[in-house]
Amino acid sequence: SKVVTLGNEPAGSAMQVYPNPAIATINYTLPSADAQQVLVQVFNMAGVMMSATQQNLAAGNNVETLAISNFKAGNYILKVSSLNGSSQYVQPFVKVM
Repeated sequence: SKVVTLGNEPAGSAMQVYPNPAIATINYTLPSADAQQVLVQVFNMAGVMMSATQQNLAAGNNVETLAISNFKAGNYILKVSSLNGSSQYVQPFVKVM
């Protein structure tokens, strides 16, 4: 199995998702040490991938938007991971209406 290192990161270095609950779009803030490509995935509570896209991040704090208007109302998980596997962020969110 692949070894994964977990650590407690300072509060300012975690991904934040807002608004939560959301109707048509969610915004997420994400820190990045370097400019890099990331994989942005949304999963439902059954673990089924609902969407997947690649996105470019700049060095520093990034604010990105993701359209969720085509999802049914419910609970979801937003997962953003670097393509090289060096970082991964996971946050739940709720889609209403």
